[in-house]
Amino acid sequence: MTSEASSLAAVQQLGNLIVFYDHNQISIEDDTNIALCEDTAARYEAYGWHVQRVEGGENVVGIEEAIANAKAVTDRPSFIELRTIIGYPAPNLMNTGKAHGAALGEEEVAATKKVLGFDPDKTFEVRDEVLAHTRKLIDRGRAATNAGSPSSTHGPARAAAQSAAGSTAGAPAARRLGHRLAALGARFGRGGHP
Repeated sequence: MTSEASSLAAVQQLGNLIVFYDHNQISIEDDTNIALCEDTAARYEAYGWHVQRVEGGENVVGIEEAIANAKAVTDRPSFIELRTIIGYPAPNLMNTGKAHGAALGEEEVAATKKVLGFDPDKTFEVRDEVLAHTRKLIDRGRAATNAGSPSSTHGPARAAAQSAAGSTAGAPAARRLGHRLAALGARFGRGGHP
């Protein structure tokens, strides 16, 4: 299926299509060389795609450059192969099949936190500045929600116009969003109210 779709994308000259391929050479069974011998990037070159390779999944500059290059090619789709290390930086499981198909486990999570410079005994930590920023966003969202409610200055006119037009399309979504904002507010210390 992907073969036909990929070939069609090249034939149709879909220059606005960018595909990222994570080439970590690991599957659930372990190293892909036990079951896969193709050069996927070469296959996409054969389809007629614009192909680039970027070493390192954490190579932000290389990824940004590849995206810019891909956007500049407008007459064919682009394929960006990222050479990554699965499970990075888990010290005992990275680059293994175990990192592909299962949770790391408590010991490996603690070891990974040490590698990254985090306290391995903390399970969830939010820096004060991140929490303050999140609370500002919650307040801004609440203000925007209230601006559209019937109890606000703009709300009655909007509600009347929607009612006259028979529009209730946004009501279920607004209710769901309100519940999610309340849950988010409760999680970040707003007592159940965002």
